[in-house]
Amino acid sequence: MNKTTPRVGKGTHTLAFTLLEVILSTAILAIFIIVLVGMSDGTYRIFGNAEGNREIGREARTGLQAITKDLRSAVLTSDPTTLSISEEKQDKQGNNGESLFFLVSQPQEKQGSGNNGDLCVKGYFISTDPHEGTRNLYRFQLSGREAQEAFESGHLKELYHTASPENTKTTELLARHISNLDVRRIPDFPDLLMISLSDTGGEKDNLSDSRQHLNRYTTFVLLPPIREFVSAP
Repeated sequence: MNKTTPRVGKGTHTLAFTLLEVILSTAILAIFIIVLVGMSDGTYRIFGNAEGNREIGREARTGLQAITKDLRSAVLTSDPTTLSISEEKQDKQGNNGESLFFLVSQPQEKQGSGNNGDLCVKGYFISTDPHEGTRNLYRFQLSGREAQEAFESGHLKELYHTASPENTKTTELLARHISNLDVRRIPDFPDLLMISLSDTGGEKDNLSDSRQHLNRYTTFVLLPPIREFVSAP
């Protein structure tokens, strides 16, 4: 039985690739992979930035809720220092930020044994983080005899000036990347306050660039009536 050996003649195509074709194919595949990796990295970066912005927004809203809750328990008297609004407060970096300081009547369960109850000093202000350099919203809180004595002696303003991000015993970080605290009285409604917080969305905290105020959160608070606070004898 004769075996016929196949021959490669005219019209027959080989499946072999030249070295140049292999190199070109590899280069195209490498470029394609690089493009895919770049797209994936960009997607993850966008997702991470969006999540960071949402977290900043949550902190800003939490800060606004805290201010609103405390103001509803404010103790306001004819002494204007019991509600100090938009006082320029300068931090160690030389940055000015608006502030809000006032007296608060503590809840019944936190009051002392005296018949006049305990006063608490509350404060909210914008300042620069001493370590990270970001602009944040801080809350100042001081209760007890020191707050009571400052009120009775007329030295509340001096007490307000002790608020500082570095004083962790009385001051806590409430919301990060907050560039502006705006507190205004509504014309014709002196007992109504408009309070706004503006965040930077995690971008550079540059107050000179209005574009950094990416988000603004606003609420209105009706203040308690003014009363004369009588201290214990």
